[in-house]
Amino acid sequence: GPGQQQYWRGGATVDPEELFRKIFGEFAGGRGFGDLNSMFDQAPEFVMELTFMQAAKGVNKEITVNIDDACPRCDGKGHEPGTKVSHCHYCNGTGM
Repeated sequence: GPGQQQYWRGGATVDPEELFRKIFGEFAGGRGFGDLNSMFDQAPEFVMELTFMQAAKGVNKEITVNIDDACPRCDGKGHEPGTKVSHCHYCNGTGM
């Protein structure tokens, strides 16, 4: 929900089957191509300071990000509407 703290590690992954469903409207009442704009929105960028050695050798860092966004299908609950077990197919259970 709004104001929750989320921990981000690494980049986004794309499930090819989920991408196919989003493009061809197998989910969400056949929204299909009308949903492509939100599917490919630019990811937010965050600035993190690194020393030269950290950049050269690599480092694991954890950042805290406040996200005020929720998945339009599951309203941030992370599961299909009306269920408590299945992952939401729109956001793959992330709630965003």
